[in-house]
Amino acid sequence: MRFVFRPASPDDAQGVFAADYLVQQVGAKRIGVLHDTSVYGRGAAEVAEKRLDELGVPAVLLGAIQPD
Repeated sequence: MRFVFRPASPDDAQGVFAADYLVQQVGAKRIGVLHDTSVYGRGAAEVAEKRLDELGVPAVLLGAIQPD
């Protein structure tokens, strides 16, 4: 195979999907959001936190971890 195409959705779409899935499919009531301080991770986490607020399930934690 000469070429591989891997579609990737934007950070905002991934953050919204994660929040929607956890609340609507899993039924989570207490959710913590962690990111790895990268631009991608921070962006997705902030969007997820905003979406959780919109769904009425605010994040109980928003934090960062420092990768090695």
